[in-house]
Amino acid sequence: MVISIKDKEYEVRFGVGFVRALDAKYFTKGVGGAVFGMGLQVCVPKILTGDATALADLLYEGMAHNKSRPALKDIDAYIDGAEDIDALFDEVIDELKKQNATRKPVEKMLENLEKAEEESEG
Repeated sequence: MVISIKDKEYEVRFGVGFVRALDAKYFTKGVGGAVFGMGLQVCVPKILTGDATALADLLYEGMAHNKSRPALKDIDAYIDGAEDIDALFDEVIDELKKQNATRKPVEKMLENLEKAEEESEG
């Protein structure tokens, strides 16, 4: 996925480094102080509900592999100025479903959401 911010193109990658960065930001501590990363488990549901701050976090961390990446405030401005914000959310979810490091957990979350919706309707 490539986005253009301030007339510069940036590749967004949702790889292992991306997951590691999110897990360092969003985690829970278990018994004995064990740390469990929860980056995708926190951010994906927020993306599905249209949370722009989660979108900004995902894009920011997804550009960490670039030699330089835009500041978070520039990503915020990019999101604020998006002509079709829904399409941007959809593009991010589609990209998360394609990448090796994120595909399985995202598919599982989407399956669980679909099951929960079916159960609440039935």
